[in-house]
This record gives sequence, C-alpha cells and structure tokens, in this order.
Amino acid sequence: MDSILTSTLYDQINEGNKGDGNFKSQAYQAVVDKLRIEKSILVTVEHVKHRIKIWKKHYGVISDIRNYTKFNWDEEKKMLVIPIEDLVEWKAYCEVN
Repeated sequence: MDSILTSTLYDQINEGNKGDGNFKSQAYQAVVDKLRIEKSILVTVEHVKHRIKIWKKHYGVISDIRNYTKFNWDEEKKMLVIPIEDLVEWKAYCEVN
C-alpha cells in the first residue's frame, strides 16, 4: 500500500497537484482510486491523509535519532543499525523516549 501511495503522490507532485505544503484534493483522490483498482482496497481520502500524517510523525522520530544520537542509518536498507555492543544503550534510549 505504501509503495502505491508514494508513487501516486510523486506523480501528483509532477502534475502540479501540491501547493502550499499540502496536496490538492485530486491528489488524494488519485491515491484512493489507484488503491481501489490495483489492490482492491477500499479507502477514503481521510485514510490517505491519516497515513501521510503517520509518515510525518515517523520521519520526525527517525530524524531526531539520526541527528541527536550515535546510532547509524543504513541508507540502502532504510533502517537504523544498532550494533550488538550498543544494544543496552539503545534499550535505554527507547525507555526514555
């Protein structure tokens, strides 16, 4: 689902359906239509908006970890890499945050 959401929103940006920081209503509808056609998933525009909101929240968390901790990001795998020797420190970080 996320890959369809990403590719469709990217296409919508190229078509000019994003302005003032938010997508236009036709961009959200394009995602809804594509998910219905390709995956037979019934979603609403509100579902799409909520998923984007979750993405923004996750992006903020990962950005904070990347910028303010020693933990590394693997760009190829798109994930944090926590070496075994840092596992205790990672668990402590998770408990505080």
